[in-house]
Amino acid sequence: MIAENQSISNHLILQRDEFLNYYIKGQILAMALMRDRSKFTKHQGVSRWLDLKHRLFVRDLERAIRDGSYLHANLQERERVLNEENDNLEKENAELAQFTRDGAIVK
Repeated sequence: MIAENQSISNHLILQRDEFLNYYIKGQILAMALMRDRSKFTKHQGVSRWLDLKHRLFVRDLERAIRDGSYLHANLQERERVLNEENDNLEKENAELAQFTRDGAIVK
């Protein structure tokens, strides 16, 4: 009977040690999982931040292109207006020069 109790006690001690080892291994795995999830979350955050920065950079470039295009169109329109005004002034100058050659007095 004592041998049987000793055998059961030894068996329970072995089971306890085995379960304790499993518990410790489980805790180690849980800590590794938390570390990996933390790294994954950090990398995911950096990835999202970089994606946002890229989209903002592209948006700024598109705005710069649009603004440059508007500026170019406005400058072309201003050039057209100035050329028309220059042509009118050349005509007026030619008419005034003709009056001067003819001797007419322009008031």
